[in-house]
Amino acid sequence: MSRLASGSKASRPVPCRLHFLLAREAPVGVLFRRGPSRWVRLIRWNVADDTFDLGQWFKGRIYEKRSDLSPDGTKVIYFAQKINRRTLTDPGFTYAWTAISRPPFLTALGLWPKGDCWNGGGLFETNARVLLNHADASPHESHPAKGLDVISAVVALGEDNSVLDRRLSRDGWRLVQPWQGRFIESPYALAHQEMMERGLSVEEMMKESFRRNLHELSTDSGHITDAPEIREKARPIGGDTLVMTLHLDKFARRYKFRLRETRLPALNGAEWADWDQRGRLAFARDGKLVVAEKAGERWTVRGLADFNAQKPEAMVAPAWATEW
Repeated sequence: MSRLASGSKASRPVPCRLHFLLAREAPVGVLFRRGPSRWVRLIRWNVADDTFDLGQWFKGRIYEKRSDLSPDGTKVIYFAQKINRRTLTDPGFTYAWTAISRPPFLTALGLWPKGDCWNGGGLFETNARVLLNHADASPHESHPAKGLDVISAVVALGEDNSVLDRRLSRDGWRLVQPWQGRFIESPYALAHQEMMERGLSVEEMMKESFRRNLHELSTDSGHITDAPEIREKARPIGGDTLVMTLHLDKFARRYKFRLRETRLPALNGAEWADWDQRGRLAFARDGKLVVAEKAGERWTVRGLADFNAQKPEAMVAPAWATEW
């Protein structure tokens, strides 16, 4: 029998990745659906009736953990990267930018070129006030920020944490234990740092790399977690607490969720979870959005939607999504 027999774990398709944001003042959410890896789709979730508006696809990378939804749910700010021959030589838009759009569409209303993927993104402090995680708040001339008070301030040095930490704290996630760990540079990286500190040119570094056989050294850099970050968020209507644990494994961020007061096996393997505006436990797992509701001491788990079968398709934003 073949080792990859039909139905075996190795032959199953890889599920899409899901992350969601919830509005603070309206029953609205947005989902970032990623998969294949170079494609992302924005989806609007109408939490009041659990319907979904399928939106535009983007070929590139959207950093959902550096993104945010306005309190009224009408706008989303996101950080995007598109690397190709054209964008790498584009001095205007560059290959990475922060944009504001009307979900479920990604067509930019306001856009701020970034030029690299260090920091970026932003937060809605109010519906009309945005904290932009850029050193420069100058928008692209074709995409001005109309009607918004935009404050430029690098929230914190870093990548996803630069926006995510502040967003989580704002939304009620209490920090119980900060992440503790180390970043281990590989022998290959350390050798190159040493050559750079000596002021060698690129040509000299290439010659020395060849002479010292640096290509044979390990390139396995990354984070090692000694103690994970732990956050907790109380259920809005009381009685339960959601616990989030974050491990950094080299360059991967691995989240685990559980309820502090009770065991809920359905949460195992969730890639994101939160309390929705109706007081339900919502979580994304295996490309599906799931909710769990509590009656008395019993939890009832129900799948809302399976987004795995979707394929990238062209979609033009309607007029209302192209205007402030």
